Order: sequence, then C-alpha cells, then structure tokens
Amino acid sequence: RGLNLQGVHWIVQYDLPQDPKEYVHRVGRAARLGQLGRAILFLNPSEEAFLRLLRDVGMALNELKSASFQAALCPGGKRREIYVMELALQRGLEAAVLEQPFLHAAAAAAYQAYMRSYATHSTAVQRVLHIGQLHLGHLAKSFALKEIPSRIGRQQLKRSAGKRSGPVPERKRKGLPLAERMKRQAGRTQVARPVGISEFAAG
Repeated sequence: RGLNLQGVHWIVQYDLPQDPKEYVHRVGRAARLGQLGRAILFLNPSEEAFLRLLRDVGMALNELKSASFQAALCPGGKRREIYVMELALQRGLEAAVLEQPFLHAAAAAAYQAYMRSYATHSTAVQRVLHIGQLHLGHLAKSFALKEIPSRIGRQQLKRSAGKRSGPVPERKRKGLPLAERMKRQAGRTQVARPVGISEFAAG
C-alpha cells in the first residue's frame, strides 16, 4: 500500500493471501488506468477453498494445473525428461540443506514461519481453511527438508540422550542413596574393559 509502481503487468504470489480483499487490491496494481494486467496465485491442494472467496468478491479465475507448466517446458512431449530434472533438482537441494547447518536452520525457520502464518489469516479465510488439511511432509519437501522440523527435533533429542554419558549431575546425585553414590564414584576409577569384550560374554 502507498506504492505507485508503473508498468506492472503481472502479480505473482506464492503464499496464501491473508485476506481476499487485500489480494484484490494487490492484483489491481497490474491493471491501472485502463491497462490490462494478469495475476497468478500458487496454492496447495488443501488451499483450493480460498478460490471460492475470490469468486465471491467478483474475481474471474482460470485454473492452471502443474502439468500444463510441464507441458510448456517440453513442447516436444518429453515430459519424462522434465520429471527426471525435477527429481534431480529436489534431491540436490535436499542434500545441500542436509549438509549445511546454516541452510538447514534457514529452511526449518522458513517452514515454521509458514506454519505460523496460518494463524494470521482473516476470519473469512480461517473459516474455509485449517492447518490440519496441509500435507506436512509435502510442505517440508518444498523447503528442501526431508522431514518436518518438529520430527527432526525429536529425533535429535533422542540421539543426544542416547549418547549422553559421564557423571550424574550434582542435583540428581544428591538424591541417591549413599551406597549408590559411593558405587558410582568408585566406578570412575575402574580400568576400562579391553575393546571387543562384551558385558554379556560368558566367564
């Protein structure tokens, strides 16, 4: 709002608009002073109910399936090649995010911000949408994440707990019986077992 942008012919939006009227106002920037303008809005399958709200405010809509974009990219009919390239790109992005901690943190933060944005939609939008309708696995992959961040966090906590070793923290050790505390203290001075000998071995 408040910006006077000249010569805008296309309005492209990847996220669900917060409010239908706000989106109509934004799209109007592409068709001022009698000029023609176009707008394209990308929605998840679970967000298609939002289109009804746009029709209710008088917007003329034409649906475009993702297959039509694939067909435009390969006019020779070799859609299989496009699929192979899409798969290679997805795997490359996922590998980069997995290997680079700062990329992983940025992707997880973006995913979580996207989820939080659902709580900021207008009442009209919230009536037709629900966060439970989102396919969280597919959404995570759109951010090049192999798993949803909450699940990743739980697994990391489990791995950390499994690797945790060393003396019992002081606040917990004080609550142990004296005999148990002495046993734990004595255990620290024992010689480590040779590698390869199992505690379950006979003898």
